[in-house]
Amino acid sequence: MAEVTVAPTGAALDGWTVDVALPQGAAVTSVWSGQASGSGNALTVRPASWNAQVPGGGSTAFGFQGTGSGEGATVTCTAG
Repeated sequence: MAEVTVAPTGAALDGWTVDVALPQGAAVTSVWSGQASGSGNALTVRPASWNAQVPGGGSTAFGFQGTGSGEGATVTCTAG
């Protein structure tokens, strides 16, 4: 289980995308507070309707649960 926090340090966000690359053999089984797409060990999460806008200095979060080891996972966040 993991929780990812999206927290802009400058300007507010009007939408965001987080790409998660999981190690081989790991997979996501459920996501909350976001809309997930992808397959295998590549996951893309976009905001739910209620947490797309994040004020500068504020934050929002989503979480996911999966199988396998998460060691070595990488997370990339993109605004917009």
